[in-house]
Amino acid sequence: MKVFIETYGCTLNNADSDVMNNILESAGHTVDRGTLRLNEAAKYDYIILNTCTVKKPTEQKIISKLERISNLNKNLVVTGCLASATPDIIKKASPTAKILKTSETIKILNTLNPNIKKTEDAEKPSFINSNGIIARIPISEGCLSNCSFCETKFARGPLKSFDENVILKAISRSINNGSYEIELTSQDIGAYGADKKTNIAELATHAASLDGDFMLRIGMLNPEHLHKYLDSLIDALKQKKVFKFLHLPIQSGSNKILKDMQRNYTVDEVRYYFEYIRSKIPNITISTDIIVGYPTESINDFKLTEDLLFEIKPAITNISKFWQRPHTKASKLQQITANEIKRRSTILSREIREMQVSQYNKFIGLKEDVVITENNNGLFSGRDIYYRPVAVLSKKLNLGEKVTVEVTDTSYACIISKPI
Repeated sequence: MKVFIETYGCTLNNADSDVMNNILESAGHTVDRGTLRLNEAAKYDYIILNTCTVKKPTEQKIISKLERISNLNKNLVVTGCLASATPDIIKKASPTAKILKTSETIKILNTLNPNIKKTEDAEKPSFINSNGIIARIPISEGCLSNCSFCETKFARGPLKSFDENVILKAISRSINNGSYEIELTSQDIGAYGADKKTNIAELATHAASLDGDFMLRIGMLNPEHLHKYLDSLIDALKQKKVFKFLHLPIQSGSNKILKDMQRNYTVDEVRYYFEYIRSKIPNITISTDIIVGYPTESINDFKLTEDLLFEIKPAITNISKFWQRPHTKASKLQQITANEIKRRSTILSREIREMQVSQYNKFIGLKEDVVITENNNGLFSGRDIYYRPVAVLSKKLNLGEKVTVEVTDTSYACIISKPI
């Protein structure tokens, strides 16, 4: 059987697609990945769409794709957060599609054919067997938060942390198969282990002690959990095989908006975490996320967010416009107009680009080692030990190759370098 998997959304969604990919290939099926071209759909027995529910434009793109595939009368499986949270939308776009919840992706074989022997009951990392330079390792399902704007909690449910030994075995298999960058991923890395009397700091410390040539990346961690294990996490980040990188999504610089969002931390706590972590790990890359245009966000609240970003200067700031999502408390509030949200987003995006370019300019002339992890049509890039994105201007490099480079230029998105 020949299967195509198209994936939308975050690293965790891509990890779920990796799980399905590995299960199908282990059963003898052929799997292709990427963006499906409709004129090539005929050669596939099944098409799997792994969906995302975070943003309305992404949902519209998915629905359009579903309708076009449905018109081709192809066998279709829809999974991911959009399928789990709003299956009625999927059924309307494609009445014959089979729907697979995010928690059930390990049952993909039986979903394609009920007569096929069911996959044994096991945790997702059991099916991760990456042989690429980057391995995505899911460490939990669901989360502990109840953010008022997020539909992902409705899709993925409460926290279920996977067994540490299963995770470590998945990491070891991937390393043995040639993976260099090991990405620990979940809906919220920070909540890992709260249901098992452990935490992400312990897991990362144990993972960093494994044999092999690799680097570990810790994924998105909500600030509300940091106080539980801050010093232990810093110790883990100091390990030789761990990227000096944290992704702390703060979402707003206004305490009022954080409270409305049900984020369970304050602006002062954010300031403290940035200052304290940087004092312990100089030059660490701290990334963050900001939502612009939450329904109760005033002009003053927006200004507070600007002020906070200029104060703490994250290395990377991902800006998202607020989108009204079903099942969320925020969807029932009086909404800010789309034009006003766009205006605020444009202002903040321009400021953030200038800030990021200014920070990257400090590295011009820097000589450092970079491992090549991407080749986009001859454009090579990788990450340094601080997980900074580094474009390497060279005619020929290999994935996994370690290159000593000199930084020659910058953009808002990356450092630009040449091999020495």
